[in-house]
Amino acid sequence: MSVSENNIELRKYEARLSVWKTGIIGGAVAIVTTAISVFGSTYVSYIEEKTKIRVQQMADDNEFIGRFLDKAISENPLVMSRWAEYMSIVSASEEQRSRWTQYREVLDARSSREESKVLVSAISSEEVKYSDNHHSTIESIDFEEEFRIIKGDELALARLGERAFELGEYEWTVRLLRQADAVKASGVWQSRYPYLIGALLALDRNTEAEATKDELLNRIRFAVSPDGYGYLGHSTTLGFLLNSFSAVLRALPENTRLKIDDIMDSIVELKKRAD
Repeated sequence: MSVSENNIELRKYEARLSVWKTGIIGGAVAIVTTAISVFGSTYVSYIEEKTKIRVQQMADDNEFIGRFLDKAISENPLVMSRWAEYMSIVSASEEQRSRWTQYREVLDARSSREESKVLVSAISSEEVKYSDNHHSTIESIDFEEEFRIIKGDELALARLGERAFELGEYEWTVRLLRQADAVKASGVWQSRYPYLIGALLALDRNTEAEATKDELLNRIRFAVSPDGYGYLGHSTTLGFLLNSFSAVLRALPENTRLKIDDIMDSIVELKKRAD
Protein backbone atom coordinates (compact mmCIF):
# COMPACT_ATOMS: atom_id res chain seq x y z
CA MET A 1 0.00 0.00 0.00
CA SER A 2 1.34 3.41 -0.98
CA VAL A 3 1.84 6.24 1.41
CA SER A 4 -1.09 8.11 -0.10
CA GLU A 5 -3.37 5.07 0.19
CA ASN A 6 -2.23 4.55 3.78
CA ASN A 7 -3.03 8.18 4.57
CA ILE A 8 -6.48 7.77 3.10
CA GLU A 9 -7.14 4.69 5.27
CA LEU A 10 -5.94 6.55 8.36
CA ARG A 11 -8.27 9.43 7.57
CA LYS A 12 -11.17 7.00 7.17
CA TYR A 13 -10.31 5.39 10.54
CA GLU A 14 -10.06 8.80 12.13
CA ALA A 15 -13.45 9.72 10.77
CA ARG A 16 -15.01 6.49 12.03
CA LEU A 17 -13.40 7.00 15.44
CA SER A 18 -14.79 10.52 15.62
CA VAL A 19 -18.29 9.30 14.85
CA TRP A 20 -17.94 6.54 17.45
CA LYS A 21 -16.72 8.96 20.14
CA THR A 22 -19.51 11.40 19.36
CA GLY A 23 -22.11 8.68 19.62
CA ILE A 24 -20.77 7.29 22.87
CA ILE A 25 -20.37 10.69 24.54
CA GLY A 26 -23.67 11.94 23.21
CA GLY A 27 -25.40 8.84 24.52
CA ALA A 28 -23.73 9.17 27.88
CA VAL A 29 -24.74 12.82 28.12
CA ALA A 30 -28.30 11.90 27.25
CA ILE A 31 -28.33 9.19 29.91
CA VAL A 32 -26.83 11.49 32.54
CA THR A 33 -29.22 14.33 31.60
CA THR A 34 -32.17 11.99 31.86
CA ALA A 35 -30.94 10.67 35.21
CA ILE A 36 -30.49 14.20 36.57
CA SER A 37 -33.91 15.17 35.34
CA VAL A 38 -35.52 12.17 37.01
CA PHE A 39 -33.51 12.67 40.23
CA GLY A 40 -34.25 16.40 40.26
CA SER A 41 -37.92 15.79 39.91
CA THR A 42 -37.84 13.16 42.64
CA TYR A 43 -35.80 15.40 44.95
CA VAL A 44 -38.16 18.34 44.45
CA SER A 45 -41.08 16.07 45.27
CA TYR A 46 -39.22 14.87 48.36
CA ILE A 47 -38.58 18.46 49.50
CA GLU A 48 -42.19 19.42 48.91
CA GLU A 49 -43.37 16.44 50.94
CA LYS A 50 -40.96 17.22 53.78
CA THR A 51 -42.14 20.83 53.81
CA LYS A 52 -45.77 19.76 53.96
CA ILE A 53 -45.00 17.42 56.86
CA ARG A 54 -43.08 20.13 58.71
CA VAL A 55 -45.84 22.72 58.19
CA GLN A 56 -48.42 20.21 59.44
CA GLN A 57 -46.25 19.37 62.46
CA MET A 58 -45.88 23.06 63.29
CA ALA A 59 -49.62 23.55 62.94
CA ASP A 60 -50.25 20.59 65.24
CA ASP A 61 -47.70 22.00 67.73
CA ASN A 62 -49.36 25.41 67.70
CA GLU A 63 -52.81 23.92 68.18
CA PHE A 64 -51.53 21.76 71.03
CA ILE A 65 -49.77 24.70 72.70
CA GLY A 66 -52.91 26.80 72.32
CA ARG A 67 -54.95 24.26 74.26
CA PHE A 68 -52.48 24.27 77.15
CA LEU A 69 -51.22 27.85 76.99
CA ASP A 70 -52.26 28.41 80.61
CA LYS A 71 -49.51 25.99 81.68
CA ALA A 72 -46.83 27.88 79.75
CA ILE A 73 -47.76 31.16 81.42
CA SER A 74 -48.81 29.80 84.80
CA GLU A 75 -48.05 31.75 87.96
CA ASN A 76 -46.47 28.59 89.34
CA PRO A 77 -42.82 28.56 88.18
CA LEU A 78 -42.54 24.79 88.69
CA VAL A 79 -45.51 24.16 86.37
CA MET A 80 -44.02 26.43 83.70
CA SER A 81 -40.60 24.80 83.97
CA ARG A 82 -41.97 21.27 83.69
CA TRP A 83 -44.18 22.25 80.76
CA ALA A 84 -41.22 23.84 78.96
CA GLU A 85 -39.16 20.70 79.57
CA TYR A 86 -41.97 18.55 78.14
CA MET A 87 -42.30 20.73 75.03
CA SER A 88 -38.52 20.75 74.51
CA ILE A 89 -38.76 16.97 74.08
CA VAL A 90 -41.98 16.45 72.11
CA SER A 91 -42.07 19.49 69.78
CA ALA A 92 -41.88 18.48 66.14
CA SER A 93 -39.21 20.88 64.87
CA GLU A 94 -35.70 21.22 66.18
CA GLU A 95 -36.11 25.01 66.19
CA GLN A 96 -39.11 24.83 68.52
CA ARG A 97 -37.41 22.27 70.77
CA SER A 98 -34.44 24.63 71.06
CA ARG A 99 -36.68 27.59 71.93
CA TRP A 100 -38.52 25.63 74.61
CA THR A 101 -35.16 24.57 76.07
CA GLN A 102 -34.04 28.20 76.22
CA TYR A 103 -37.36 29.20 77.83
CA ARG A 104 -36.94 26.55 80.50
CA GLU A 105 -33.39 27.73 81.26
CA VAL A 106 -34.67 31.29 81.75
CA LEU A 107 -37.45 30.05 84.04
CA ASP A 108 -35.07 27.94 86.12
CA ALA A 109 -32.60 30.81 86.52
CA ARG A 110 -35.39 33.16 87.61
CA SER A 111 -36.76 30.57 90.04
CA SER A 112 -33.30 30.05 91.55
CA ARG A 113 -32.92 33.79 92.12
CA GLU A 114 -36.32 34.02 93.85
CA GLU A 115 -35.60 31.00 96.04
CA SER A 116 -32.23 32.48 96.91
CA LYS A 117 -33.85 35.74 98.08
CA VAL A 118 -36.24 33.90 100.39
CA LEU A 119 -33.46 31.70 101.75
CA VAL A 120 -31.10 34.62 102.32
CA SER A 121 -33.81 36.53 104.17
CA ALA A 122 -34.34 33.61 106.56
CA ILE A 123 -30.63 32.95 107.00
CA SER A 124 -29.90 36.64 107.55
CA SER A 125 -32.27 36.77 110.53
CA GLU A 126 -30.66 33.65 111.97
CA GLU A 127 -27.15 35.01 111.46
CA VAL A 128 -28.00 38.31 113.12
CA LYS A 129 -29.31 36.41 116.17
CA TYR A 130 -26.14 34.29 116.24
CA SER A 131 -23.95 37.39 116.00
CA ASP A 132 -25.80 39.09 118.86
CA ASN A 133 -25.51 36.06 121.14
CA HIS A 134 -22.00 35.01 120.09
CA HIS A 135 -19.15 35.70 122.46
CA SER A 136 -15.51 35.08 121.67
CA THR A 137 -14.61 33.76 125.12
CA ILE A 138 -11.71 31.33 124.82
CA GLU A 139 -12.81 27.80 125.54
CA SER A 140 -11.53 24.30 124.99
CA ILE A 141 -13.08 22.56 122.00
CA ASP A 142 -12.54 18.99 120.86
CA PHE A 143 -12.48 19.81 117.15
CA GLU A 144 -12.06 16.20 116.10
CA GLU A 145 -15.19 15.15 117.96
CA GLU A 146 -17.15 18.20 116.84
CA PHE A 147 -16.14 17.60 113.23
CA ARG A 148 -17.31 13.99 113.43
CA ILE A 149 -20.73 15.12 114.66
CA ILE A 150 -21.37 18.06 112.30
CA LYS A 151 -19.43 17.12 109.15
CA GLY A 152 -22.61 17.16 107.07
CA ASP A 153 -24.02 20.42 108.47
CA GLU A 154 -22.91 23.43 106.42
CA LEU A 155 -23.93 26.12 108.90
CA ALA A 156 -22.53 24.34 111.96
CA LEU A 157 -19.23 23.77 110.13
CA ALA A 158 -19.10 27.44 109.14
CA ARG A 159 -19.65 28.64 112.69
CA LEU A 160 -17.10 26.23 114.14
CA GLY A 161 -14.63 27.29 111.45
CA GLU A 162 -15.03 30.89 112.56
CA ARG A 163 -14.56 29.80 116.17
CA ALA A 164 -11.40 27.89 115.27
CA PHE A 165 -9.97 31.04 113.68
CA GLU A 166 -10.68 33.06 116.82
CA LEU A 167 -8.82 30.42 118.85
CA GLY A 168 -5.86 30.47 116.48
CA GLU A 169 -6.61 26.94 115.24
CA TYR A 170 -5.91 27.82 111.62
CA GLU A 171 -5.50 24.27 110.32
CA TRP A 172 -8.91 23.45 111.73
CA THR A 173 -10.34 26.64 110.26
CA VAL A 174 -9.25 25.51 106.80
CA ARG A 175 -10.47 21.95 107.28
CA LEU A 176 -13.87 22.96 108.66
CA LEU A 177 -14.60 25.60 106.02
CA ARG A 178 -13.43 23.40 103.15
CA GLN A 179 -15.81 20.74 104.46
CA ALA A 180 -18.61 23.31 104.66
CA ASP A 181 -18.04 24.11 101.00
CA ALA A 182 -18.07 20.42 100.10
CA VAL A 183 -21.47 19.81 101.74
CA LYS A 184 -23.03 23.22 101.09
CA ALA A 185 -26.74 23.45 100.43
CA SER A 186 -27.58 27.14 100.79
CA GLY A 187 -24.04 28.51 100.50
CA VAL A 188 -24.37 30.26 103.87
CA TRP A 189 -20.84 29.23 104.83
CA GLN A 190 -19.50 31.67 102.22
CA SER A 191 -19.85 34.60 104.59
CA ARG A 192 -16.94 32.91 106.43
CA TYR A 193 -14.68 32.99 103.37
CA PRO A 194 -12.55 35.71 105.06
CA TYR A 195 -11.69 33.32 107.90
CA LEU A 196 -10.55 30.72 105.39
CA ILE A 197 -8.40 33.26 103.55
CA GLY A 198 -7.06 34.66 106.81
CA ALA A 199 -6.16 31.19 108.09
CA LEU A 200 -4.30 30.35 104.89
CA LEU A 201 -2.34 33.60 105.14
CA ALA A 202 -1.53 32.92 108.80
CA LEU A 203 -0.22 29.50 107.77
CA ASP A 204 1.94 31.11 105.02
CA ARG A 205 -0.03 29.21 102.38
CA ASN A 206 -0.02 32.34 100.27
CA THR A 207 -0.55 30.73 96.86
CA GLU A 208 -3.61 28.89 98.14
CA ALA A 209 -4.86 32.09 99.77
CA GLU A 210 -4.61 33.99 96.48
CA ALA A 211 -6.43 31.20 94.64
CA THR A 212 -9.16 31.26 97.29
CA LYS A 213 -9.53 35.03 96.91
CA ASP A 214 -9.97 34.59 93.16
CA GLU A 215 -12.49 31.80 93.79
CA LEU A 216 -14.52 34.06 96.06
CA LEU A 217 -14.52 37.00 93.64
CA ASN A 218 -15.57 34.75 90.75
CA ARG A 219 -18.48 33.41 92.79
CA ILE A 220 -19.59 36.93 93.67
CA ARG A 221 -19.30 38.10 90.05
CA PHE A 222 -21.54 35.25 88.93
CA ALA A 223 -24.05 35.76 91.75
CA VAL A 224 -24.50 39.49 91.01
CA SER A 225 -24.61 39.06 87.21
CA PRO A 226 -27.98 39.50 85.43
CA ASP A 227 -28.45 35.73 85.05
CA GLY A 228 -26.70 34.83 88.30
CA TYR A 229 -28.06 33.71 91.64
CA GLY A 230 -26.86 32.35 94.96
CA TYR A 231 -26.04 33.35 98.51
CA LEU A 232 -23.41 35.90 97.47
CA GLY A 233 -25.73 37.77 95.12
CA HIS A 234 -27.32 39.94 97.80
CA SER A 235 -26.17 43.13 99.45
CA THR A 236 -27.08 41.77 102.89
CA THR A 237 -24.85 38.71 102.60
CA LEU A 238 -22.03 40.71 101.05
CA GLY A 239 -22.34 42.96 104.09
CA PHE A 240 -21.81 39.89 106.31
CA LEU A 241 -18.78 39.04 104.20
CA LEU A 242 -17.22 42.47 104.63
CA ASN A 243 -17.85 42.35 108.39
CA SER A 244 -16.03 39.03 108.53
CA PHE A 245 -13.09 40.52 106.64
CA SER A 246 -12.95 43.35 109.17
CA ALA A 247 -12.77 40.82 112.01
CA VAL A 248 -9.99 38.92 110.22
CA LEU A 249 -8.01 42.11 109.63
CA ARG A 250 -8.00 42.85 113.36
CA ALA A 251 -6.59 39.39 114.07
CA LEU A 252 -3.79 39.35 111.49
CA PRO A 253 -0.40 41.10 111.63
CA GLU A 254 -0.16 44.38 109.75
CA ASN A 255 2.02 43.06 106.91
CA THR A 256 -0.65 40.46 106.13
CA ARG A 257 -3.54 42.93 106.11
CA LEU A 258 -2.38 44.44 102.82
CA LYS A 259 -3.16 41.11 101.15
CA ILE A 260 -6.79 41.49 102.19
CA ASP A 261 -7.40 45.18 101.55
CA ASP A 262 -7.51 44.69 97.77
CA ILE A 263 -10.22 42.04 97.84
CA MET A 264 -12.34 44.15 100.20
CA ASP A 265 -12.21 47.02 97.72
CA SER A 266 -13.34 44.67 94.94
CA ILE A 267 -16.24 43.34 97.04
CA VAL A 268 -17.40 46.87 97.87
CA GLU A 269 -17.64 47.59 94.12
CA LEU A 270 -19.43 44.30 93.38
CA LYS A 271 -21.86 44.98 96.24
CA LYS A 272 -23.21 47.93 94.25
CA ARG A 273 -24.46 45.47 91.61
CA ALA A 274 -26.22 43.19 94.13
CA ASP A 275 -29.95 43.39 94.74
